[in-house]
Amino acid sequence: MQKVVIADDEEKVCQLIEKLINWEELDMQVAAVAHNGLEAYKEITEKRPDVVITDICMPGMDGLKMIREIKKLYPQIKMIIISGYRHFEYAQNALRYGVNDYLLKPIKKADLYNTLQKIHEEYLQRTEQLTFEEKYLLSMKNDVEKIRTGFLSDLLYPKGKKEERILLEKANEDCYFRFCEGVFQIICIKMDGVGIESAGSFPVLADKVRAALSHNLKDICYDMEIYFESSRAYCLLNYSDQKRKSIHKNLKNILNDLLLIGTILQGLHITIGCGSTVACLDQIRISRQNALRAVEQRLLAGTDRVIEEKDIPFTANEAHSRNLADLGLFREFNRNMMNALERLEEGQVAQQIDFLREKLLLVEAITGHEILQMAKEVCNVYLLYMRQQNFIVPDGEFFVENFNVAAEEFYEVDALFAYLKEKILTSFHKAAEEKRMADNRPIRIAKQYIREHYDEPLTLEEISEVVGFNTTYFSSLFKKETGKAYSEYLFEIRMEQAKAMLRGSNENVASICEKVGYSDVKYFTKSFIKYSGLKPKEYRKLYS
Repeated sequence: MQKVVIADDEEKVCQLIEKLINWEELDMQVAAVAHNGLEAYKEITEKRPDVVITDICMPGMDGLKMIREIKKLYPQIKMIIISGYRHFEYAQNALRYGVNDYLLKPIKKADLYNTLQKIHEEYLQRTEQLTFEEKYLLSMKNDVEKIRTGFLSDLLYPKGKKEERILLEKANEDCYFRFCEGVFQIICIKMDGVGIESAGSFPVLADKVRAALSHNLKDICYDMEIYFESSRAYCLLNYSDQKRKSIHKNLKNILNDLLLIGTILQGLHITIGCGSTVACLDQIRISRQNALRAVEQRLLAGTDRVIEEKDIPFTANEAHSRNLADLGLFREFNRNMMNALERLEEGQVAQQIDFLREKLLLVEAITGHEILQMAKEVCNVYLLYMRQQNFIVPDGEFFVENFNVAAEEFYEVDALFAYLKEKILTSFHKAAEEKRMADNRPIRIAKQYIREHYDEPLTLEEISEVVGFNTTYFSSLFKKETGKAYSEYLFEIRMEQAKAMLRGSNENVASICEKVGYSDVKYFTKSFIKYSGLKPKEYRKLYS
């Protein structure tokens, strides 16, 4: 029998919890009741319970500190926290410590019972106390769940090009569904907010989503199944066409149930996107596509609401007739963006992204999906240009993919474009630095070669060949990096060497002229006067 300790500074709450549950039915017993943190800590260390139900805020030692200390000593103890207030930071930390569930006051009997029942089943499995029949039934249940969710996953993301007709009867027979003739619909529940995918909080949130869907839809659907993908839950519904209004009403109830979680997980946002209803399973991907577009509409419509097809200016099919990338707006952005990238002007790059965001919001009947796709397209355009210009983009292989995944989690346009700007500017800064270093290397090689061979009849073509560039590109790059044309730089090197020889040797002008790469003394003299303002002999007399 599992032992339970109940801790709450309100005596009536403790009494209510004791009376709500038939403990014998769950093979549990209340071993102790405490009314402050210190007392609870003492009872837990003495009684060594299997389960602790505790308020998150208590005198003496608050529930969070108690959970942290108890989990250090007895990590196997299952923790259930209860609260009637907003304690976001407390709840987040408690979930990191491995809390199994959190419940809001006033506590509902069904919620507490379901949580305790799950803990008890896990206990029986862990201690191998299940009978052969119980093990068989549990194994069957797990296998059925895997088969059903696998079917839904394949339905949403089909593998291969061949599309076979999905027969309702075969799905029922092979995958344990109870589908009936009627309509099918995909509902997408998007969870946004702080830390929802952390190791502690997401499993608990997933359980809350399952419970809310089951409680509100199970009785009015022929069948339903849930598939989790990252921070989304896809729910496949099959119901009678006459139940549309009931489904719509209950989706709002589901939203309200999930928003209650926000009273603890402050910062959590929920959006429910409704896909179109379809007549057969073959068309379910259309419903999923529209459910996703409904969720993406939260960029404009906001979160914490149910979004249906009627709330979106364009459905998935209609959206194909309008491509924002073909608009003059995007062509202008594209042209200006390329110019800014070419000139390595990071400030202009940022301004162009801000320009695009402002102009997009002015487009008539713009949708959240279109805004998201445009942000992704900017990333594609950026990466394509960088590759064309031989820039090395850090993590270039995954740059667009990583952005696309992260972009799906934004629920505000400004935040999405701020992230887009940050990613591109950070990448561009690193790529530009590497480009400058890469471009400087051949210039450094060229300069060294000129210093070592200035006494030879050096040509631009010869130097270009040495560094491996074509003559036109090298000439342009050399001037860009040094601020001087190649001929100017070679001239200065030769004149400086001539000045050094005139100051430090007794060689005649003709000999020095030859040693710095000139064959004509008159031409050398004329060039020296142009450079120093003095004739070679005058310079030697003045500075030697």
